[in-house]
Amino acid sequence: MLAGGYAVTTILATSVNWLFASDGFMILMYIFESFLDVRQHAAHKLPTLAKHLVGVISQKKIEKSRAYSLDKSYFHFVQEFVTILMDCSILYFRILPWFWKRSGEFMVNLGLNAENEIYHTLSFLAGVMVWSQITDLPFSLYSTFVIEARHGFNKQTMWLFFRDMIKGIVLAIVIGPPIVAAIIVIVQKGGPYLAIYLWGFMLILSLVMMTIYPVLIAPLFNKFTPLPQGELRLKIENLASSLKFPLKKLFVVDGSTRYGVLALSDKWACDTVAFYVICLLIYRRTEPNIYGYGLNLSSHWPTAKTGQWPNVDKEKTVGSGPIQNGPSQDLLPKISD
Repeated sequence: MLAGGYAVTTILATSVNWLFASDGFMILMYIFESFLDVRQHAAHKLPTLAKHLVGVISQKKIEKSRAYSLDKSYFHFVQEFVTILMDCSILYFRILPWFWKRSGEFMVNLGLNAENEIYHTLSFLAGVMVWSQITDLPFSLYSTFVIEARHGFNKQTMWLFFRDMIKGIVLAIVIGPPIVAAIIVIVQKGGPYLAIYLWGFMLILSLVMMTIYPVLIAPLFNKFTPLPQGELRLKIENLASSLKFPLKKLFVVDGSTRYGVLALSDKWACDTVAFYVICLLIYRRTEPNIYGYGLNLSSHWPTAKTGQWPNVDKEKTVGSGPIQNGPSQDLLPKISD
């Protein structure tokens, strides 16, 4: 009897020690990352501009960028502090085991078998998703409708914000359960080759998602129209050809209902399905700036393929600091007000 009691006490003590160790590690990581954030925050306050950017970016644009970066930095400090408090509290008070138990009881109330690992896991993850949406919503609202709006970057309405959020939740409900169920089955039946099976499944899933995202998912949130024939299209096609980028389709994404800045992204799954998507504001489009952003982004393609930049003057680079490789400053347009 004494031996059994000693064993239980030892297990509980070990559990508590690991609990404190996990909380301690999370706090140490938070302190270290906060130290880096403080250094970055101080860098945002620097009044001088890097020499290689002088004459490229106007002083007014620099001041606007600095004010925006400082606002984002202050917001980041608050968000990270609240996040670490919630994470440590969830771990310390054992919220997740409690929630796992309650999700099993919820399955029983629905008349489902709580011993079914797939059902139980989906019920648990659904509750976690609801919790995440609730806790993240205040930060998302403040970031979008206060900080972004203050600096003229937000154009979306409250209705559009919540409509996008609902679409994201519906997508998670449709796509998530089959993926979770497949992973659980692989774990249950994987045996000694579990790691290989999981790796293969995740690889196939990544390729499938990269393929269907530009075709099926992205159009749910943005309007895509083919970029018309003209000088801009010709320049981008010549640029892609010179870099051997597998350009197959070229679209204009009207982001004027959401964003007030030029943004650019590229999507490709493989050489046979390649998308080069330019996100731009129709009402503020200027071809030199769009082409400049395209040049900057396209230069990453040869780097990903070979690890080297083609025909680059390494002494003339654009960035926030010294860069080993990068596009020539002479190739970028002047960023004016």
